Amino acid sequence: MSTTAEDIVKIALDHLIEIANGTCSIDLDALEGVDDPNLFDILVGLGTLHEDMIYRAEQRERAERELLETIDALEQKQAAYERATAEMESLIHDLSAVIVPVRADVLMIPIVGRLAGERSRLLLERTLTAVTQRQARHVILDLTGVSSIDAETLDQISKLLRCLRLLGAQGVLVGTQPAVARAIAESDMELDTKRVKVLRNLEDALAVCD
Repeated sequence: MSTTAEDIVKIALDHLIEIANGTCSIDLDALEGVDDPNLFDILVGLGTLHEDMIYRAEQRERAERELLETIDALEQKQAAYERATAEMESLIHDLSAVIVPVRADVLMIPIVGRLAGERSRLLLERTLTAVTQRQARHVILDLTGVSSIDAETLDQISKLLRCLRLLGAQGVLVGTQPAVARAIAESDMELDTKRVKVLRNLEDALAVCD
């Protein structure tokens, strides 16, 4: 008995509904028994469509998983970077105002890089506190780590030296690099040699801190 066009349409619709619901009962390997060539072609097409939809769905799921994994990895890297940045900022914050007690009445402060904003405020605060607590008479500012200097840093150093004078302590500048010396000479920074000593190195500074 031949398959009518109405039967073919019904069969095709039934399989389309299956495929739309995510299933398919078409067995492509068992279609040799279908006598009607039109029905055969339709079933092959529908079965192939279902397999293609499954393949595309798997590819989409794989791409979504890979995207989520990539996003997760990026978020972890970002979190690690933020932690490292926070730790570095904390370290810089601590190292930006290191005060070294050289002797009972002598403090040494290594200055590295630019003094500005919170760093200069912290340095001034810690220095004045240390001078008061230890009754220091000399504060050595080591500029060896400063290869160049801007107006703001010069202003902060000048301010620190003035504060030291008001506390009765003498400021001592050592390790001045050529570019820094030129910048100081060309600036409005006042260096009263009776109040501020300018020496070549730490050894020379310690020799005069009596």
